[in-house]
Amino acid sequence: MKRFSIAPDIRISLGLALFTMTLLMGVDMLGVLPDPNKAVLNLRKKTCESLAVYASLAVQKEDLRAIQTTLDVLKQRNEDILSAALRKKSGTVVAKVGDHELNWNNGNNESSTATNVQVPIIKGDARWGTFEVSFKAAYANLLEELWDKPVVKLLVLIVPFAFLGYYLLMKKTLRHLDPSAVVPERVKVALDSLVEGVVLMDHQERIVLANKAFEKTVGDFKGSLMGQKTSDLNWTLAKSREHAQNFPWQQAMREGASQAAIPLTLRNGDGNARTFMVNGAPILDAAGKMRGALATFDDVTLIEQQNTELQDMLNALEKSRDEIRRQNQELQVLATQDPLTRCLNRRAFFERFEAEFNRSQRYGHSLSCIMVDIDHFKSINDKHGHPVGDKVLQQVGNILHECVRVSDLVCRYGGEEFCILLPETNTQGGLHTAERIRRTIASKSIFGIAVTVSLGLSSFDSEPANPSELLNRADKALYAAKRRGRDRVVCYSEEISCLPEKESGESPICEADKKGADVHIPHHVVNALMLALEHRDIATAEHSRQVADLCVAAGQGLMSINECFVLEIAGLLHDIGKLGVPDSILLKPGPLTDEEWQIMRDHERRSVDVIASTFLSPELVEVVKHHSHRYDGSSSQDPSRPKEKDIPLGARILNIADAFHAMVSHRPYRQARSYEEAFKELRRCGGTQFDPDLVEHFVEVVSARDESRRKGKEPVSNSMKIEIGREVEKIFVAVNNSSFSTLSAAAEHLATRATQYGLAQIAETASEIEKAAGENRDQMEIVQLTSKLLQLCDSRNHLHIEAIDKQKNLAA
Repeated sequence: MKRFSIAPDIRISLGLALFTMTLLMGVDMLGVLPDPNKAVLNLRKKTCESLAVYASLAVQKEDLRAIQTTLDVLKQRNEDILSAALRKKSGTVVAKVGDHELNWNNGNNESSTATNVQVPIIKGDARWGTFEVSFKAAYANLLEELWDKPVVKLLVLIVPFAFLGYYLLMKKTLRHLDPSAVVPERVKVALDSLVEGVVLMDHQERIVLANKAFEKTVGDFKGSLMGQKTSDLNWTLAKSREHAQNFPWQQAMREGASQAAIPLTLRNGDGNARTFMVNGAPILDAAGKMRGALATFDDVTLIEQQNTELQDMLNALEKSRDEIRRQNQELQVLATQDPLTRCLNRRAFFERFEAEFNRSQRYGHSLSCIMVDIDHFKSINDKHGHPVGDKVLQQVGNILHECVRVSDLVCRYGGEEFCILLPETNTQGGLHTAERIRRTIASKSIFGIAVTVSLGLSSFDSEPANPSELLNRADKALYAAKRRGRDRVVCYSEEISCLPEKESGESPICEADKKGADVHIPHHVVNALMLALEHRDIATAEHSRQVADLCVAAGQGLMSINECFVLEIAGLLHDIGKLGVPDSILLKPGPLTDEEWQIMRDHERRSVDVIASTFLSPELVEVVKHHSHRYDGSSSQDPSRPKEKDIPLGARILNIADAFHAMVSHRPYRQARSYEEAFKELRRCGGTQFDPDLVEHFVEVVSARDESRRKGKEPVSNSMKIEIGREVEKIFVAVNNSSFSTLSAAAEHLATRATQYGLAQIAETASEIEKAAGENRDQMEIVQLTSKLLQLCDSRNHLHIEAIDKQKNLAA
């Protein structure tokens, strides 16, 4: 609501007029002016006293008739008289005229009023009675009575003219005294043309000049601001209702220096709050004496509102970013675990195994390794089904964790095999732990099934050359335990090292595959190469990991633990040569041309060159070199190239695993095949492209391993989700830092990756962000797009659902 205000000249003139009126009323109260009521009363009293004298004479003569006649004549001649009576002291009326009982209302009061006058009648020395006269009221109403008063007539006549005279005088006087009069008119016009408010004040902070912008902001007329203290306006601290105490113009006058960009909020007469950036500068005279200050008020209310909204959105983005980061951390943990048992997976285990082995060598600590195998596990699956077998694996994994220390590493090595690494534990301590595990499992009935395990132990005491050798010795000790009747612990010894590696009836290992495999392959180097491949193309890196897992599943039971380890590394690195393939080919969303296929196929040669120059393992080089060769040798013009059973066993397995995973994987230009369709294609090509015996073995192993996984296969892997989350976090950081160039590059990269993975909504939103950043659009719009992107990625199930929808669309 707008505050009512009066101009200073009017206020002063009105004050002087009221003062004049007060003086006149004071004079009247002192009796200087005549009172008409009093004059009427005196006149009536004199009239009554004259009649009373005549009545007294008549009473002396006891001539009551003469008194009555006198009263009649009196009423006829005086219209103001309503009634009159002569009353004895006893109260008896002896003569009257008019309706005296009705008109006389003075009661027992012996004093006279303006309408009731009484005069005592004396006979002899005593009072005989009273002469009473009732008059009409002197005025018809109160207004008439007031108007008859001289002071009222004076007030009505003098005060308006006095106010007019005072106003004209004050207006002329204030014009000469107005400080703003010294400001030239052209300067005032210039100040009024400014968008920001400008206020000129004296050394007591009283406003002497305010431009139109400030007057409009305050919501009052110009006159109401003149003379007011600027600090008396309703100022509060910015973003707070706390009243401001220290103002920039005050500080400017105290320090004699300008003050700039001080945020203040003004709540004006309309109840609206406006935020200003206030600047204050001191005004000095020629002698350097402080005369006042000049303050400017830049209205930033809209900007502050936008900044508040922007900050709120950034806070919401940060919460979403934190949630995605938390999910990524969970995914990173899951990426190191076996999904069924929550034990470490092989790659995470090998990485930590190598670090612990090197630490033990460096500091001379003991290190023990235990291989654990569930006895007759195949019969459990055959008799009770794979779901029960999975539950048995889960319970065994839980028991293993319960029986070891927090610092120990528990890994699901493959199938029904587990591996446990015991840092700073010698042979005796390892035997004690292994025996505790064996007894604990044997003592428990798992889902009504009696389960036992066989355990093999090797320790660093026996001085193995590398981690692979320590693991291989534990594996040999495990097989010795199984040969000796199972449900027991066997420690590695020289005697065990001379035993054959496999039980009778198990699949034999080719002699060519037994040679070598003793050269240690540093797992940290393998990880470094995989990180480089993942940075280049996450899809290729994920394909390599899946192929490695398939190779291990198919290779177990057909080769030694060391050879299986070499095969796993071959699966991881068989596509490492794609690091040299141009992005235009490697990341192409559609089918490749013949020329592009030729460049792509050349990556196999580069893969062999990288592996041969990095690792001292001829077996690893041979597996990768021959893995793409056709089983019947029909694709080679070189007669010396091996074919059929001459091709290394690992290479034949890798060939099948590589082709199988390529068939069941999603591509932007085709849908993924089902497992059954891929199995059918492998069998069709058995004998020509693939080893037919290994195809049947592979189908059997994968069918058993992935029976439950195939029903709900997750199109987007954890590693891909992690990469999407990292790219989104880069976008958030760029938005938070207002770095449009970085934002554009990050959004472009995310759009490319999301398109490659079939995540259309994420790719579309990322492209919108890239376009908005490239065009330097409003930051609020970019923040809103980023918020939309984070919402798409916020649900851990969204990537899975969108990729499934993409596959359904391709199928349609």
